[in-house]
Amino acid sequence: MSSQQLCAGMSFQEGGNWYCRPVDSITYTNVGTSGQYDEVVKMDDTTGKCETQPRSFSGPMAPFNEPMSLHFRGPLHLKQLAVYLPADKQKALVGACKASSPGFERAAYYHAENQAAEGLTFLGNFGGIGSGRFTFAFGNSLSYINANGTSGSPQSVVLADTLIPSGKEVIVMTDQKCDDSCGFVQQGSVGYKGFPSENRIILMDFTMPHTDDDDRPAFWMLNARIPHSAQYGCNCHASGCGEIDVFEVLTTGENKAKTAFHAFGSQKGGDSNYFYRPSGNTIRLAVVFEAEAGRIQVNILNKVQPDEEFRKALSRADVTRPIVDSDMSESVFPLAG
Repeated sequence: MSSQQLCAGMSFQEGGNWYCRPVDSITYTNVGTSGQYDEVVKMDDTTGKCETQPRSFSGPMAPFNEPMSLHFRGPLHLKQLAVYLPADKQKALVGACKASSPGFERAAYYHAENQAAEGLTFLGNFGGIGSGRFTFAFGNSLSYINANGTSGSPQSVVLADTLIPSGKEVIVMTDQKCDDSCGFVQQGSVGYKGFPSENRIILMDFTMPHTDDDDRPAFWMLNARIPHSAQYGCNCHASGCGEIDVFEVLTTGENKAKTAFHAFGSQKGGDSNYFYRPSGNTIRLAVVFEAEAGRIQVNILNKVQPDEEFRKALSRADVTRPIVDSDMSESVFPLAG
């Protein structure tokens, strides 16, 4: 059902934000455009000057077809996480031949209880503490993050099976160090590539328990060029290089989580239908990028999928067909196009 239909006669304002109905799936359509954003090309530590130049983008899902980083803000307990790429893209990523099997293959995986991690790196904005760099002009660069998600680390470690504290942020990138394809990387920063492809699936199990402090957990995705320069400050965000708020609690203690897009031109907007925050239970969430249809779907799957470990390969139908075959409520929100 369209977002407009679901919201008819049901919208209300709370904490300065608009809400309509709780749903289990939100699909954004008309994803992708062409245009320009201002990419960072130089950061002067002495003057604090942030130099940019126009960068053109186009193609299916643009600018969300560029490599992206994953961001988690506590209070959030991440139980499992996987990033799936098209089989041929994954083979290219690891330098092998084109895959013969269809579908998606697991490019990165994390299992908290087993302390298993492959294909990914945990980072934070703690530059100058163990790794990375701090400057008075630009603050903390990216750094490795400690196992508790609370400070920097001198080397890459696996995130512990623990609650990310309220207000702390953990960033996940690939395990491949940056080269020229990353664009500008702040001097001294810990630079790893974002997750590529206009077709990708992010799958995660998590919970967001209440705490007594800030209590605004979130999961979002950024164009990886943003944290490579500076996540807060000197970056391409304001000019529209791309952010997707996948599951964000907007006010302290709230039990509703919203989605939103922030990017160039028509690629901005947010559905007022919302997800229930998993404060006492673990949920399974899938984010599905589908370039052929120009859409991105966010699905809660725990009602229709058993609590098993994530497979090494899957098809898009594995994380979208349950929406069609069940009584789960779905909202469809068209970006302006």
